[in-house]
Amino acid sequence: YTNEKIQSDEVKVVQVEDSVEKALKIRDGKVQVEAGDKKTKLIIRSPFYRPKNITINAASSATDSPNLIALTPDDHAMMLKAFMVSDIKDWQTRKEQLNKILSDNLEVIVMLKNNLGAEYYDKNEFSQKLIIPTGTVKRMKIIEVKNDGNNRIQFIRIKQE
Repeated sequence: YTNEKIQSDEVKVVQVEDSVEKALKIRDGKVQVEAGDKKTKLIIRSPFYRPKNITINAASSATDSPNLIALTPDDHAMMLKAFMVSDIKDWQTRKEQLNKILSDNLEVIVMLKNNLGAEYYDKNEFSQKLIIPTGTVKRMKIIEVKNDGNNRIQFIRIKQE
């Protein structure tokens, strides 16, 4: 937990009122919430942090100073992100670490650049791709990560840039 500001492109904030979801824009790490005269619910999602639900009381939000919201990182997703952008020093260690954090039933979908389609990888294929990261791997952006019951990564959606 670094307590540093999270990059805006790594987090999505949704306001929920009367079962209707409205995406909110994040500017400089801040979200402007218009709560009206009742309570409103915010859902914060990110592939690298655990989801968080917050209820804001309209009366107090208008008078109080902005609230800081701490998100809990998903350690395995953070490791995966680091593997994708780092240079390799010990490929055998990286292979063992990937084996520990990736589920045996891993599904990876890579959305290709310019909407040209998608590629599908299983655990072995994706691990091989990450063991020695190429320029292509470093330009990939993780969009979604889901964990299984054992907190191992079970599903990854990636956008190729």
